[in-house]
Amino acid sequence: MKAGWSIIAGLAVAAMASRGFGSADVPGSHLWPLEGYTRIAAGFCDYRTRHFHGGIDISTNGQEGLKVRAADSGWVTRVSTSWWGYGKAVYIQLAGGGIAVYGHLSEFAPKIAAYVEDEQYASERYQQSLFPAPGQIPIARGEIIGKTGQTGVGPPHLHFELRTDGNRPVNPLTSAFQKDDKVAPSLVSVTLVPRQPDALDVDPSAVNGSMFPVTIDLQGDPEHRHPGVIPVITGTIGIAILAEDRIDSGAGTVTPYRTRLLANEKLVCEVRWDSIDYHQTRMIDLEEQYVPKPGIEPRAINLFRWPKNTSWHYDSLKNDGWLALGTTLNEGDNTIRIEAEDIAGNASVAEFSVRAVAGINRSTDTLGRPEWDDVNFAYAWNGLVIRIISRSSKQSPGFVYARGRRRLRGWPCDTGSWNCWLPALASVDTIWTSPASGEKAARPHALSPGRLPGRPSANSSWVLSTEGCTLESSDGAATVVVGPDGLYESTFLLLYIASPRGYTPGALSPLYEFGPVYIPLARDARLAIATASVAATSEKLAIYRYLGKTGGWDFAGNKLDTAAGTISATIPRTGSYALLADTTPPTIRKVTPGKGEAIKGRRPLIRFELADDLSGFGSEGDVRLTIDGQWVPVEYDPDLGTAKAEPRRDLAKGEHKVVVVARDRMGNENTFTRALRITQ
Repeated sequence: MKAGWSIIAGLAVAAMASRGFGSADVPGSHLWPLEGYTRIAAGFCDYRTRHFHGGIDISTNGQEGLKVRAADSGWVTRVSTSWWGYGKAVYIQLAGGGIAVYGHLSEFAPKIAAYVEDEQYASERYQQSLFPAPGQIPIARGEIIGKTGQTGVGPPHLHFELRTDGNRPVNPLTSAFQKDDKVAPSLVSVTLVPRQPDALDVDPSAVNGSMFPVTIDLQGDPEHRHPGVIPVITGTIGIAILAEDRIDSGAGTVTPYRTRLLANEKLVCEVRWDSIDYHQTRMIDLEEQYVPKPGIEPRAINLFRWPKNTSWHYDSLKNDGWLALGTTLNEGDNTIRIEAEDIAGNASVAEFSVRAVAGINRSTDTLGRPEWDDVNFAYAWNGLVIRIISRSSKQSPGFVYARGRRRLRGWPCDTGSWNCWLPALASVDTIWTSPASGEKAARPHALSPGRLPGRPSANSSWVLSTEGCTLESSDGAATVVVGPDGLYESTFLLLYIASPRGYTPGALSPLYEFGPVYIPLARDARLAIATASVAATSEKLAIYRYLGKTGGWDFAGNKLDTAAGTISATIPRTGSYALLADTTPPTIRKVTPGKGEAIKGRRPLIRFELADDLSGFGSEGDVRLTIDGQWVPVEYDPDLGTAKAEPRRDLAKGEHKVVVVARDRMGNENTFTRALRITQ
């Protein structure tokens, strides 16, 4: 299906104008920045770890050095150089309103390069964030402002953004460019997410009897999909859709511009990607299905709004997009329709039914015997699912009570087991069962810190997002502090010993697990580990996140508190952490020009490989290159482990001394010296 481009574009332009974008910015009014290269490899609002992708990535087919042209006239308002992020980037204030951003450049145009180099040599720092005065570096429409590269993060490509004058990124494909696109988005799967209550006396929600999200693959015609089954839902359910859009043949997939959810032909939720707010960019973990593994793989879009999600991507919300009896659903079968549309108006649809039932069948609330054999725990978003298992009984264990004789709501899961819901807001330390006739045969079970996650060494705590908390490991050596508003919602959190000292390769302390891993943090937490029992100097110690047996370690932090005897780190995510010592200096190898090589040019390009085995480099100041004692900026690519430097002025004929000093975060240092011989 295809809607008129003019209608979609007109609505988008009107939306941009109402949010402070220049009235001259209509689709097609800007010059495409790369002549002959139009494939879009990544789209606006695509998933990035803890943030939205703020622009579009234009493919260069793996090439560097392509000419980048200004989208419109204006002046350079900012220029930056960094080993990370956007690498070399130019920001142009457009005369007609708005700001154009060009990232990952290999080089700047001469007048921009001269301005940057003056500042670099004056401060002897490669990394710069400079703000020329208005009109100081004028730019004409179509003028070459630099060349494409792969500085910063990622392979060769051009990152392009368009922002309002207030520095708010907007979708370039609705506000600046018109792309020829005839392919509709592809709908891959739907995920049904039970919304669990925050009180003990409320029935939990479920999909096909499960309190956890259920993902169902879609099938059928590419533009009209269905799941092939009718899910049975109880309580309150959210729906997420995994949809991929391919603007250009052979290019990467992007997030569809707009997705809509309708229940019984009534609009329940619409998500539209027109713009983002940098202050809310971390909320991507609420707008798309959170996956603890970092990366750029597409995530399912939540067609419902979690609490504390204040972004404006949601529209036409009814019941915040949640499906529930009496608000958006009727008892029995209900028709669900999901629409995904790209900017050109190409649309795909998924249609199916969900069967809504009023509640749990209480006829099975009888007890054969009150004995249980085991208790298992599993985490949901805002609480615990407690499974009581009675292998000796063919019936469910009867009524389940929490402290204060308040009944836990749940239902039979399968023969001899019973699922109960314990919300994180409930302060409960003991549960027990009793027969239907009374509580005389009650059997208590303590929810002690050692039992809560089903691990003997565990230590856990429930926290309120508005109050924060401090977790302590069972050995007393590790603590995690979650500050006020550190969570999006009340959640059971744990800090426990995942493996003892010496078990995890390289670790000098136990491996501490902070979890559950699939809970996103609204704010960074603070982890501290005691150093008293670690046989290494504190100056070489740091906290690292364990990436798994094949992934190694990732530096987290090394703030030393000598009075407390701890090393601490600010951690943005849950996961496994331990103390490691880094005593090995970085390596400097494969330096060119080679030893004894005669050089004809007066400005030799010096290349070398640079690597560190553990802590890595904290800033560009950790690598210093001099020629005859004079500082020369080093451009380093962390992805490739390569570095290069080129003197700004011609070198005299004869011999020159090159010295490279590399220092990692732990202060381990390596020095490389080579004589250059200029022959012409």
